Amino acid sequence: MVGNLLGNRRAAGPAAAAMAAGLLLGLVWLAGAVPAGAESPADTVPSGKLTLVQAVVCEQVEGLGPKNPAVAFPMELGEVVCFTNFDPVPEATVIYHQWYFRDVPSSRIRLRLRPPRWSSFSRIQLRPGDAGPWRVEVLDADERPLATLRFSVVE
Repeated sequence: MVGNLLGNRRAAGPAAAAMAAGLLLGLVWLAGAVPAGAESPADTVPSGKLTLVQAVVCEQVEGLGPKNPAVAFPMELGEVVCFTNFDPVPEATVIYHQWYFRDVPSSRIRLRLRPPRWSSFSRIQLRPGDAGPWRVEVLDADERPLATLRFSVVE
């Protein structure tokens, strides 16, 4: 339709050409095109430092968020999840979820974060003998602690 309107400009007259130009501009706007040299909102990176806004231990992640956060989990649950949410994430980076059982390192999970904000999670599978005190340390890319989450697994 746009090609016909633009191609038949002489026959259709100035009103059709204006309508075609308006339609073309509308399509460009809908497609999210940005003028040369400008940044689209998706390309802008927030300034500041990486900020952890939420860190919880929960039963599972549902709908992009933690479900049933707690400090004690029954063994029959079968797994425990550490959920972290960052806003802003000024640049692509990594974090670590370092899991400890009775103060002994159990698992270290490397997770990628991307601007402008990002949520991530890791999980452990519970096995017989895993009842007792646990903790998860959330570390930045330089292994500086951002949060420590303590919880227990009960029989």
